[in-house]
Amino acid sequence: MRSSSKPLQIKIVNYDKYTFTCGLIEYMGRDRKRKRSEIVDCLGRERLERIYRYADVLHCEPIAKAADEFIT
Repeated sequence: MRSSSKPLQIKIVNYDKYTFTCGLIEYMGRDRKRKRSEIVDCLGRERLERIYRYADVLHCEPIAKAADEFIT
């Protein structure tokens, strides 16, 4: 048995949103010829969360258009 006073928390990940977010980072890295870690650092946490949150809407547009919006 667990002796911890905190309950086990499981974070649910939407893999469609996760895949889109990773694909967008990959596309931007290839387009700008930068390391993926540099892209992630430039975007920052807030933008990455925004991409993840709205991935179901953003995936309807061409990935080049979505990437260009975040690059600029």
